[in-house]
Amino acid sequence: MQKTYRIIYIILLSLLSVTCAKPTPWRVVKYTTAGDTIKLVALVKGGEASWSGDGKWIAYVDSGIWITDPQAEEQLRITQSGHAPSWSPDAKTLAYADAGIWVLEVDSRSKKRLTAEGHDPCWSADGQHIIYAHNGIWKISIAGGDPEQLLPEGIDPACSPADNRLLVEIFNPERLEFDIWVSAPDQKLQLLAANAESPAWSADSKYILYCSSGIWVTTAKDSQPQRLTAYGYQPGWSPDGRKILLSFNGHIWLMDSPYND
Repeated sequence: MQKTYRIIYIILLSLLSVTCAKPTPWRVVKYTTAGDTIKLVALVKGGEASWSGDGKWIAYVDSGIWITDPQAEEQLRITQSGHAPSWSPDAKTLAYADAGIWVLEVDSRSKKRLTAEGHDPCWSADGQHIIYAHNGIWKISIAGGDPEQLLPEGIDPACSPADNRLLVEIFNPERLEFDIWVSAPDQKLQLLAANAESPAWSADSKYILYCSSGIWVTTAKDSQPQRLTAYGYQPGWSPDGRKILLSFNGHIWLMDSPYND
């Protein structure tokens, strides 16, 4: 029964990713309050993009992990395999998944394996821990040691850059879909978005992007979600909040953000 459930779980996750993608690369549909046209610019082939906090590099996956400058003038391959790269707060180190969780110093290419299992890593706001998914949500020190379980279920955690809140996807067996929840220590989980995935905080943790048959933006509470595009997945912010990264049609795209202060 456990094996059957796991197979169904993986199939549903794959189907949801396809649904969110809805690749229509030559037509941009916008849903902003001002009604302005949102222009998309193709950067590089790949997916799972993550922008460094200093704004200098974008990490992404294309048969290994690469980094590129925001103008896509230079691409450097830094690993031969791996996925889900996540930048440390000081923009010097990448966490990524590759038969476990690894951390890699970008300049020296020195790397260290923290766990033998896990996926979807993200960094705590203080840069001292990696949060990741493996039969629930776990935390481990970048110095190593034993991991600590934070939640008994969930995948794809997104760590707030400003505090200790988490965004996490949790499977809803009644609706056979994933929902995004907000988690904080000593507080109950709060539902952020139903039938949604790939959450991403802005650098100030004020805004949140997510995918639900397109890219949406909202805040952690007291906000009406706004739809930005009718397709795309794996969204992410630039450090200054002025740009949004997203993936579709096998490429990483860049668009202006209508939601920045």
